[in-house]
Amino acid sequence: MKIVARVQKEGRRIPDLHAGYPGVTFKSQSEWLSANTDLTDGMNQLISTLKEKKDEIRRQRIERGMEEKFSKLTNTELPTR
Repeated sequence: MKIVARVQKEGRRIPDLHAGYPGVTFKSQSEWLSANTDLTDGMNQLISTLKEKKDEIRRQRIERGMEEKFSKLTNTELPTR
């Protein structure tokens, strides 16, 4: 849930793609904003589902051996620009 929320937060900032990729045609900013709103709504729904089904997801991870395999991993922050 934390990762989805972070992606959602970072996705709110729309970069200047034209500066980084001159000569490339992108969707208009109004289309980008609409698509970004739709994406945010979908991510909100995903966060809600993860909260609601947290116990079920954990049970399945344990049954499949994923909890033991991945539970000891630590978070590593990606470098910022």
